Amino acid sequence: MRHRKVKQYQLDFKDYLLAKDFTTKTIREMLNAIRTFYREFDLELGKIHLKQSGYQETIEDIPDKNDIKLAFPKYKAIISLMLSSGMGRSEILSLNYQNFIDSISEYLESPLNDPCNVEEITH
Repeated sequence: MRHRKVKQYQLDFKDYLLAKDFTTKTIREMLNAIRTFYREFDLELGKIHLKQSGYQETIEDIPDKNDIKLAFPKYKAIISLMLSSGMGRSEILSLNYQNFIDSISEYLESPLNDPCNVEEITH
């Protein structure tokens, strides 16, 4: 297994990701995805060693009200939703308009005739 080309490709990919300044966690996730793919075809890849990044998140990294006020207007709602609900990045990205309609339906007096009509939703 030591001299297989696939191992060299994996090492080259790791070096590429490091050169692009991806975090250690992201690199590890990408390499694990590749290993999972090869494992599906009964090909085992050797381990790739990564140094832990020196950065540790702290409570000071969480945005406060002033940070949110300075954010672009389109991001304020997203940031507020993430902070108030505890939703993560992938959950926020998977939201769609139907999720919004479903979430407000219990507060509406009658079903919406036209879910795209903002006037109908707000009155």
